[in-house]
Amino acid sequence: MSDFIDTVAAALGLSRNACEVIAHTASKRYKVFEIPKRNGRGVRVVAQPAREVKALQRTIVGLLEQRLPIHPAATAYKHGASIMRNATPHLRAKFITKLDFEGFFPSIDRASLGRHLKQHLVDLTEVEIAFILSSCMWKPKGAEVQRLCIGAPSSPLLSNFVMYPIDTDITRMCAEVGAVYTRYSDDICISAERPDVLGPLEGGIRARIAENRWPILKINEGKRVAVGRGHAMNVTGITLSNQGVATVGRQRKRGVRAGAMRYLSGLLTPDEIVRLKGEIAFVVSVERSFRNVLLRTYGEDIRPLLPRIPL
Repeated sequence: MSDFIDTVAAALGLSRNACEVIAHTASKRYKVFEIPKRNGRGVRVVAQPAREVKALQRTIVGLLEQRLPIHPAATAYKHGASIMRNATPHLRAKFITKLDFEGFFPSIDRASLGRHLKQHLVDLTEVEIAFILSSCMWKPKGAEVQRLCIGAPSSPLLSNFVMYPIDTDITRMCAEVGAVYTRYSDDICISAERPDVLGPLEGGIRARIAENRWPILKINEGKRVAVGRGHAMNVTGITLSNQGVATVGRQRKRGVRAGAMRYLSGLLTPDEIVRLKGEIAFVVSVERSFRNVLLRTYGEDIRPLLPRIPL
């Protein structure tokens, strides 16, 4: 790649100078808002880049996604990724331990990302690396350090790239004791068939994470889960049945049925209908037979809510 900045500019149909101006000011051109967390406890800060910054980031991602290594154990934010893909490797497990990173995207600061980019993209100049960093980093109000953020289209690829060495080491550690490892963004899951495996393995994983300095990562102890087959086993929203089958669980399907009844009674608003269609699409993506269950139960009137069957 002869000149990365010129390549980006050509892809966007802008001058090199225009791209450099956008990159130079990108970290301050975000709309910040909060959304409730799914568990109802607290809020998640989202920083949405301005349109021109977003276009710049997407172009950079398009140029880098074939050049930056992403470990197969990283199951989010890449082609074909899904929470189902994350859960499937653990279907036969008898014991599962889950760990969660605290403030995952913001943990990755400019210095950490820059260190990894320089080590891997050795053909790029300091100016080109700085251009990538400036384009893809957010600077919170009052902060001194630029960081990745939730809301930027470049954060998923770059976070997976930064995690490649850790994903590689943990995968090796798991393979040595017959365990399985996946990471869906900030969610780590390890599983095994023997009860004596995961305790020592978790200790090794914690030590590897604690020694990491680029970036410094912290485990959210409040979200740690360790269970065996005597309890409900859930991986990124997917329930692993004792028969080795992935399901969404009875409660979620009951919620869909209740929503279907309200839809047929004309009690849902347009926004509620959209949300119900999304929920049905998710359930059917995990349990395909549930589509026919809904048709048999509610008839053709329910078909507008159902996802299309791929050709």
